[in-house]
Amino acid sequence: MSATTRRLCSTLVFATLTLAGCQSSNLQPAPQAHPLIPVERSPLSFVHPDGVPLKARFRRPGTPGDRLQTITGFWRPSAPASYPVIQMTLQSAAPGKYFTDGSGNVVDSYLAKVRFGDLGKAVPGEKSTHQNAFGPVNVQRFKLKDVNCFAFAQIWTTTVSRQPNDRLLGYYCHGTGLPPADGFIDKIVQSIGVAGLVRS
Repeated sequence: MSATTRRLCSTLVFATLTLAGCQSSNLQPAPQAHPLIPVERSPLSFVHPDGVPLKARFRRPGTPGDRLQTITGFWRPSAPASYPVIQMTLQSAAPGKYFTDGSGNVVDSYLAKVRFGDLGKAVPGEKSTHQNAFGPVNVQRFKLKDVNCFAFAQIWTTTVSRQPNDRLLGYYCHGTGLPPADGFIDKIVQSIGVAGLVRS
């Protein structure tokens, strides 16, 4: 089965909150319990550094009263193609709550919980640390059959307490070929935008 006909399905589970995102064989997200939200209501943005046209869809799992507010975005090619794709989940903790672990353990845990349907289980690869406007980004490369990807995780603070109250988790897959190089990963993580945060 070719990469263009495989089903990509990921299920992320963190604490008491479950996020589910499934893409059909042409990378169109399947109907879910959580409705789509307009692009302008999502704080997440991504523009591919190599100019690849991408379409984005966003969902907001949970309810306004949850202790963890979540936005999930999925980007796929505008043209008929399977890759690249990027999925990101922004988690914002309620006042008085914060994330305690900003180490590489977070990306390990994230990658262990993601499911990719017919592409099988992720085969973990090399770890590295990168930097974007929001701080350090922990990265782990991984492989899905003939698809090369990397997962990323980072935390930062937007409060006067200086405790990290925002967390970004995600993965990027660019298809076949060599594993993503450090310079390419730098460009991808530096192309992530979060509304309300000023880039350095």
